[in-house]
Amino acid sequence: MNYIRFRYNYYSIGQGLFSSGALLDPYKQKPKYLWVYDCGSASKGAFGTKAQNIDHSLDKLSRVGRKTETIDLLTLSHFDKDHVNGVVQLLTRFRVKILLLPYLGLTERLLIALGSESDGDTAEILDFLIDPASYLTEHAPKGIERIVFVPPSSGDTAPPAEGEYPPESPDRDKENREVEPRYFSEQKPPEDDTLVRHAPGLIAKSGEKTQVEYLGADTGITISPFWEFIPYNEKRIQAIPTSFKNQVMQLKDQLLNNSKSAIAQLRSLYDSTFGSDGPSRNDISLFLYCGPIYSTWRNPSIYGVYGGEKYMARRWIRNHRFHYASGVRMVSQLYTGDGYLDTLDRINALKEHLGVERWTAISVFQVMHHGSRKNWCPQVGPEFRDLCLKVCCSDPSHYGHPHQEVKNDLRPLFQVNLNPLTIEGRLYL
Repeated sequence: MNYIRFRYNYYSIGQGLFSSGALLDPYKQKPKYLWVYDCGSASKGAFGTKAQNIDHSLDKLSRVGRKTETIDLLTLSHFDKDHVNGVVQLLTRFRVKILLLPYLGLTERLLIALGSESDGDTAEILDFLIDPASYLTEHAPKGIERIVFVPPSSGDTAPPAEGEYPPESPDRDKENREVEPRYFSEQKPPEDDTLVRHAPGLIAKSGEKTQVEYLGADTGITISPFWEFIPYNEKRIQAIPTSFKNQVMQLKDQLLNNSKSAIAQLRSLYDSTFGSDGPSRNDISLFLYCGPIYSTWRNPSIYGVYGGEKYMARRWIRNHRFHYASGVRMVSQLYTGDGYLDTLDRINALKEHLGVERWTAISVFQVMHHGSRKNWCPQVGPEFRDLCLKVCCSDPSHYGHPHQEVKNDLRPLFQVNLNPLTIEGRLYL
C-alpha cells in the first residue's frame, strides 16, 4: 500500500522548547522533509550544561534518517533565550533551506530588547534584534538559503491548500515524488520597514548568498501535495509613543552600525517612557500549524506515542479512540511558542486565521509558554479538550510551570522535561 510516515519529536531540554517533525519515506532512511520549531533551553539537563544538553538533542535530530545534515524549515517563534539560545549550535551543524521569523519593525524589535531582563545576554540580543537576518547568517557556517519574515495577520483566513493528485495522475503511485515548498513571497517588506541593511535582497557571506523575503499576508508554505505549514503572527495593537518612534528613526543608521552611544540614548528614552511596563520578548510569538493536505490522503492516523522509555500508544489511543473513527481525520499539530491565548478574542482570531477545517484537524497541541497561567484563559480547555495530545515543555523548578489551573484545564497533559516525546503516524494514498 502506498503511504508515507510522519513523526513529531519534542526533545528533553527542560524549560525551553526544541521540537522537530519529519515526513519519512517508508522505503528509505532519509527524510523527505524535515522541520524544526525553536531550539533553546533555560535548564541544565541530564547531560551537563545547557549547551551539552542541546548538543545531545541535536545528535538525535541528526539521526532522523541515517545521517541528516539539512533542515528544510527552521521556525523561530520569538526571541526569548529559552527558545533560541541553541540556534547558533544548530546552525553550526545543519544547513537550513528556509528560516521562518516573525516580522517586527525596528522600533518593535528594540522595544523588546530594551524591555528584557539584564541577564548578561542583552548585548547579544540587541545585536540579533537590530538586524536578525545578518546576525543569523554570520553564525551559519553551513549556510541559510532563505530567510522569510512573516508579517502580522490582517485578520483573513489562510487560503486552502491545493495539493490533491488528479485521479488518473501517473505521479500518484510514484515512490519518488518531488517535495518542494511553495509559497507566495514579496521582496517589498510590509509597511515602512526599517530592516534596511540587507533586506530586501541578498546577504553575501563566504561565497554563500541568503535571500531575504517576506511571506505574503495570511498565506503559508505548501509541501505539495503532502503537507502544509500555516504561520500566524498576531497583529499588535499596543500604541508605540511617537517620541520613541522618531528617536529610533533618527538613530537608525547608527543602530545598524551597532553604535553604543545610540543604544545608550534609546535605553534612557525607554526608561523614561515605559518604566517597568514596557513590552517583553514574549509579547510576540509566531504560532505554526502543520498538517497533511487532507484532500490527498485517506485514513491519516497516529499509531505510536512514545515518552522516554515508556511506551504509551495503547493507553493514549484507547482513551482517544473516537479520533480514529470512520470519517474523522485528526493528525495535525499546532505550535504556540510563548504565544497568548489569554482571551476568547485571541482564540477566535487564531481560529479565524486557520479556518474551521484546520482547527478541527488539530490533534497535537503545544501548550503556550510552558503552561503559564498568564498566557491561558479558561476557554482554552474546551477548545482543545478532544485532542490526542497536549504537550507542555517545562521544568517545574522554573516558575512552577505548568501552573496547576492550566494542568487542570488541559488534562491529560504530557509534560516534556527530562523525558522526550515522539509521536508517529501514517498517511495513505
